[in-house]
Amino acid sequence: MIDQYNYPDKTLVQDMLNGFKVTGWMPDSEVFPKEFRPPSMDVSTLAALSKGLNQHVKAKVIAAAGGELSEATWNETQKELDEGWMEIDQSSGEGAAWAMRFGLQQTDKVRVIDDFSVAGVNKTTGLHERLKIFGIDDIAAMLAYSLDVCQQKPHPQLVGKTIDLKSAYKQFGICTEDRTRIRVATSRAGTDDFILLLVNALPFGATGSVAAFLRISMFIWYIGVVGLQLAWTAFYDDYTLVSRLDCAPNASWGAECLFDILGVVFARDGKKATLFDKVFSSLGVSFDLEHICNFSVLLGHTESRRLELIETISDLLKCGYFTAKGVERLRGRSLWFEIFVCGRHANFLVARLGKYMRAGKGDLPMDSELKSTLQRLDARLEAGKPIEITRKLFSTWSCFTDGACEQECSIGGVLVGPQGTATMAFGSVIPAAFVEHFFIDSKHPIYEVEILPLLVSLVVRGEFIDKCQVVFYVDNDSARAGLIKGAGATRMADAIIECVCTRESDLQLRAWFNRVSSHANPSDGPSRSDFGMVKRLGCAITNVPC
Repeated sequence: MIDQYNYPDKTLVQDMLNGFKVTGWMPDSEVFPKEFRPPSMDVSTLAALSKGLNQHVKAKVIAAAGGELSEATWNETQKELDEGWMEIDQSSGEGAAWAMRFGLQQTDKVRVIDDFSVAGVNKTTGLHERLKIFGIDDIAAMLAYSLDVCQQKPHPQLVGKTIDLKSAYKQFGICTEDRTRIRVATSRAGTDDFILLLVNALPFGATGSVAAFLRISMFIWYIGVVGLQLAWTAFYDDYTLVSRLDCAPNASWGAECLFDILGVVFARDGKKATLFDKVFSSLGVSFDLEHICNFSVLLGHTESRRLELIETISDLLKCGYFTAKGVERLRGRSLWFEIFVCGRHANFLVARLGKYMRAGKGDLPMDSELKSTLQRLDARLEAGKPIEITRKLFSTWSCFTDGACEQECSIGGVLVGPQGTATMAFGSVIPAAFVEHFFIDSKHPIYEVEILPLLVSLVVRGEFIDKCQVVFYVDNDSARAGLIKGAGATRMADAIIECVCTRESDLQLRAWFNRVSSHANPSDGPSRSDFGMVKRLGCAITNVPC
C-alpha cells in the first residue's frame, strides 16, 4: 500500500517489525510538518541518573499503594499480563529507568497511565516534526466543505459514525533496546509487593509511543482517503466516518475491510461499535445532520454532558462552599463546553473563576461574586444553543471601528463585505450622560470609547454578518486585548465586552480581532462625523440608536 500510493513514510513497516523506539530521536516520517524539538536529556545520561530517580519512583509507588483505585489499577495490570503486553520482571531492574504506574478514575472505568516523565524517559525523546491529529474542527470543516461545493439542491443526506480501535497502543511492539532500557513500577493490590514490569507493547504515557502510534494512525487515514475515497478523520485511535446515506453500507464495509487487511483490531460490538446515523457523537461532541438537505449542520455537546455540568454547578451552589481544585476543574470543563456552543461568551464569566483557583486549601465559604458567577454560568448552560454550520461560514466580513475623545467622545464604524465592497457606515457623538460613566474608572476614557463601537456594529449590522467569519479591526491595542480576552480592565469596559460577547454568541460569529493603524482605518472619518470618503465608496449611512 505504501508503494502503491507513494506514501512518504517508507520505513513504517520495518519499524513495526523491529518494534518502535520510545527513547532517543524518533524517525522522520516525512508526513507531518517540520518542527525540530531536540531531546533535553541524552539516553546515556538517563542511565546515569536512573538509580536516584528509581528510588524516588519506588517511594511514590509504595506511598500510593492501597485503596480502591490501587486495586482497580492492579486489575488492569493483570489484564495486560494475561494478554502478554507486559511481563513481571524477575530481576532487580538495575540500570533501567522505572516509570510510575497509576490509575486515573474516569466516568465509567479506570484508565492506567505510566508516567515516563518522572522516570526521565520522555526527556530523551527528540522529534523532527510536529505531530498532527484531526480534531472536531476538522470534522466540521469536512462537512462545511461539502455544503460549499455541492451544486445540487437539496444537499444529499449524510450520516456519520465512529470506529474505535481496541487497546490501540498495545497492538504494536516496542524495540528490543528500549524493552531492556525501561520498566514500569507498580504494586500488587492487597499486598506490600513492589513489582517491576517488562514492557512488550507501546506504553501509554511515553512521548515516543505517541509519535509511533500517530505514524500508524495517519497511514490508515491516508489509505482510507486516497485508496478507498472515504470521508473520514483520525483522532489517535478514534476514526470519524461520514458518508452519503445511499453509500453508507459500502463505506462502512470498506473501512472495516481496511482494518482487517492490516490486522488492526477495532470495536465490533458494545457501546463503541456505533451504526451510521443522522445524529452521531464524536470526541464528546454531537453532530446533527438532520437538516443537511437544507444546507445546515448543528454542532454541540451531548445532552448528558450538558446535564452533568449543570449538576456540578448546582451542587456547588447548594453546599455554599468550594475548593480551589474544584473551581479549577469546573473552569476547564466550562471552557471546553463553551467552545462548541459558540463560545467566547463564557470567557467573561470563566475569567472571574481564576482568582478562586488560588484562594487557598480546604473548603472555603462562597462569596456573593462567586455565587453570582456560577448562577450566570448555569443560566448560560441552560440557554446555550449548538453552533450552526452553513454556507455562510465561508463568507468573511471586515468590520472597522474607531473611537475619538477630543472636544467630545464619538464613535464610528465601516462594514466591508466578502467581495471587498464597503457597504455600511455609522458615526455618532456619544451622549454626555453616557460618557459620565466612563469617567468613574478612567481619567481619559479612550479605552472604553474604542470598545463601544464594536457593540454598536453588532447591534446595527448583525443581520448581515450572522453565522459568518468576521475580522474586527481596531486601532487600540488595549481594546483589542480586552476583546480577545473577553474581559475589560475597567467596570464599564467589562460591561461593554460582556455585551459584545453575548451578541457575538447570539449571532454565532467566527470572530478575529486585528489591529489597523489609524491612517489606514476607514472608520476614522465617520468617528469624527466626516462621511465624505465612505459616501464616495457607496456606503449606506446607518443611524446609531443611542
